[in-house]
Amino acid sequence: MKTEGYTLIELIAVLFLIGLLSVIAFPFWLGFLQRQQIRSAAAQLRSVLGLASSQATKDSIRYAVTVCSSPSDAEEINSIKYSIHPYSQSPVSFTTIEKVLIVKSTVRRSPARYNLQDLNNGDCYTTYLGLFPGNGYALGFFYLSLPKHKYVYRVGYNTLIGNIASCPVISTEKTQCH
Repeated sequence: MKTEGYTLIELIAVLFLIGLLSVIAFPFWLGFLQRQQIRSAAAQLRSVLGLASSQATKDSIRYAVTVCSSPSDAEEINSIKYSIHPYSQSPVSFTTIEKVLIVKSTVRRSPARYNLQDLNNGDCYTTYLGLFPGNGYALGFFYLSLPKHKYVYRVGYNTLIGNIASCPVISTEKTQCH
């Protein structure tokens, strides 16, 4: 009598190997998903900076991007908020990027006249770019990451002509792209 199929021991061995490979691969997969989340937030912020730069060129006035981090005491609310607005006006509406933090910023803090503390108890930074350097500019980078995560992504204005740079960095101290 000829039988076809697998024995119970063979099936258990295959399931054991699949489980073992899953346990080994899971931390790498989780790290990949977290890095993608940071990259996605950086891409969104880069797009916003590009939009502000093109609006400044189109309207021949300074446009600003104000970015606020979540309050430092609200660890469960990890998000940033941003607003694009003419520099002479206060930011009105904010868009939220969930589950990402500003771990460092070389952009200066927002002007006091914006009264941003009413909008958010976290730190707020404003970067702006005029059509010409005489119109004024505030350059710098935002360093984005997740809570308790070593992967950091840098995004911001790189030069006076509005070149936007974004790249992963090793740490907030070693700010060269890698």
